[in-house]
Amino acid sequence: MTDAGEAAANRARLKQFIEAENEALLQTLHLYVVRAGLGAGGNPAQTTAAELMSDVVVEALSHADRFDPSRQPKAWLLGIAANLIKRRQAERRKHNRREPLARDLVDDGRDALSDDNLCDWLANLTREDQVTAAQPGGHPRPYQVIPG
Repeated sequence: MTDAGEAAANRARLKQFIEAENEALLQTLHLYVVRAGLGAGGNPAQTTAAELMSDVVVEALSHADRFDPSRQPKAWLLGIAANLIKRRQAERRKHNRREPLARDLVDDGRDALSDDNLCDWLANLTREDQVTAAQPGGHPRPYQVIPG
């Protein structure tokens, strides 16, 4: 069989397996989603599992030439699912990362200040206050809210 012929045969075998085992795969993917914490937020785990199932099918069929027919299709499909979950987790971590805010750097009750007021306060520190604040355990003198 040619490479194209093997890929077509693999694709047909995968399609047949997916159709026959759709519910069992979906239940397994639901467990994966719950364990990975991907069902949180506005998207229930069952919906996320269904989306993952669609992504797995697309990925599997588009790369059917990589499937080893001597192996079980379920193991290969679940491996694809695990990789997609890892990718989604990495995307979520990247999305949730942020630059620290100025208020994150001040730990003495200034959380009540707005970002604008805190920036104004920081901009008006004297050189002496800046040096004191930079020292371990150093605290600049009490702030005053600048009217704005």
